[in-house]
Parts: sequence; structure tokens; C-alpha cells
Amino acid sequence: MNPVMNRRSFLRSTAVGGATLAFSGPLTRSAFASPYGKPVGLQLYTLRAELEKDVAGTIQQLAKIGYKDVEIYSLYGKSAAEFGKILSDNGITASSGH
Repeated sequence: MNPVMNRRSFLRSTAVGGATLAFSGPLTRSAFASPYGKPVGLQLYTLRAELEKDVAGTIQQLAKIGYKDVEIYSLYGKSAAEFGKILSDNGITASSGH
């Protein structure tokens, strides 16, 4: 056998096996969890274009994906109370601001 092919096969198998483990069941939650015991959040600045079009729909999609915490960049034309209600209605908290 060609030693290069063995190495490539090993690396390919290792990568596929690692990805399979990382995205399977309970390991997914622990592999991507914060080491501080807090949920991993998202900076809303990342989605500023989407939020400018549809605040409630974008926040709802974040909740469906599994986000529980965000960093606020803007209120996108909403009052603080309105924006806070959208977040709380979707089970999301804002722990910081940009």
C-alpha cells in the first residue's frame, strides 16, 4: 500500500469521525457549551440586515436555532419595552449591549 494514501485515509476518517461525534446527541450540547456554564450568545450586529427587515421573525428564528442569549446592537425602530418583549416572548435574554 501507498503510505500517503494510508495517511490520507487516516486523516479523512479522523475528520469524519470527529464531526460525527461533535454533532451527535448530548455531546453536541457539551461540545459547544460555554465553559462558564452560561449559554453561548450571538451579537445581533451579525444579523443587522435581517433585523432591519423583520425584527420579530429574525428573533423567532434565533430561538428556533437554540440561542438563549444575545448582545444588542440596536433596537431597530422598537422601543426598549417592545424589543424586550420580543426577546422574552422567544425565551431570549440580552446580557450585554454593543
